[in-house]
Amino acid sequence: MSLPAALEGGLAELGLSVNAAQRDTFLQFRESLMKAGTKLTGFGSASDLDLKGIVDSLTCLRAVSLTREQRLVDVGSGGGLPGIPLAVAVPGLQVTLLEASVRKGTFLKGLVATLGLAEVSVVVARAEEFGRSAARAGYDVATIRAVASLAVAAEYCLPLLKRGGAFVAMKGPAVAAEMDAGIAAARLLGGGPPEVVELKLPILGHRRTLVVVRKIDETPPGYPRRVGVPNRRPLDEGVIAHLGDG
Repeated sequence: MSLPAALEGGLAELGLSVNAAQRDTFLQFRESLMKAGTKLTGFGSASDLDLKGIVDSLTCLRAVSLTREQRLVDVGSGGGLPGIPLAVAVPGLQVTLLEASVRKGTFLKGLVATLGLAEVSVVVARAEEFGRSAARAGYDVATIRAVASLAVAAEYCLPLLKRGGAFVAMKGPAVAAEMDAGIAAARLLGGGPPEVVELKLPILGHRRTLVVVRKIDETPPGYPRRVGVPNRRPLDEGVIAHLGDG
């Protein structure tokens, strides 16, 4: 069975080709997500899932180079986006789908088993907890999609990265409002200056912004903060100054 036209066209615009096994896995993946419904994915049609879900996920390959045996953590994975499409597109990539919701985590475990993705694992935990576990500083790449502001994304992702690793925050065109706080948070947490990759979603032409932050130093041991604190009190310059005074 061939890929749907929207998905095939989107992959072609990204310069990606897939073999028969990858094609079949993508078809199984999209079928499973469509059956799961909009409460899980947020996509109301198959073409939206193809382009705004799968193809959008694969735009991460425009921001970072991924190779087999690298370790990637997908923070707040939800329905497995972008982690599963990246795992299918890059055979051998070791992917952890990190999801706080038990319901979604259970779905992901079943989905990974159904797809036969031996190199994909699912962890049900909050990012704050996972960043303080044995997984800390264990990943080459982190991805985070529509989960949090750039400052919060930095606190979730940078503790999980090895020095020299990078996280990719998938954003829309309005990310400029988050940049100052994101820069301040990244600096505190061992990250370098954000790199911005602007692109248009294949076929649809919607504007997308990928923000890449590379880890250049170790994250201080007090971060991430306790569960819920990063989201309630994002690390902007004012909060950082207050923490320094404390």
